[in-house]
Amino acid sequence: MQESIEIQRNSLYRRIGGKSVIDNIVNTFLSKMLADYRVKRFFNDHNEVEQREALQTYLAAALGGTANNTEDELLELLDNCFIACFARDKRKSFVSEADFGFFGMIISQDKPSTKVLCPAHSHLLRFMPDDSHYDIAMEYLADCLKELNIDKNLASEILALAESARNEILGV
Repeated sequence: MQESIEIQRNSLYRRIGGKSVIDNIVNTFLSKMLADYRVKRFFNDHNEVEQREALQTYLAAALGGTANNTEDELLELLDNCFIACFARDKRKSFVSEADFGFFGMIISQDKPSTKVLCPAHSHLLRFMPDDSHYDIAMEYLADCLKELNIDKNLASEILALAESARNEILGV
């Protein structure tokens, strides 16, 4: 299964149309997300251009648009993306397991999550996004793929890849 996902990612960049298409997807997607009061609070008020560029760079690499990146290189790009979009300052910090335990007590979780993709991911998790927020993001992604006339089969692949990251992004 993992090999199948890797094959999809490695060829998806080329099949979707490359950098310009990814840039358009990111621009459309972020515009929708930043205009929605339900999810805007997760984003910082820093440079929006920097947010777009960081997400575009990460997606291009993750979908196979650059040389075969190692997992560490992809995590570094993802970390940069989280810093640009969600961190309240530019420092990479990590919320400790005890902090997540505290958050879990606040929202009455029996077993709070401590899964962090990269150090800057902790900034997003402090705001406790849940499935409803991820559903909003998935809806906007589907809408922008449709608006940009992305082939339905390619759109389905992109949505499946985005959906496969739900638990990791939500820290579950």
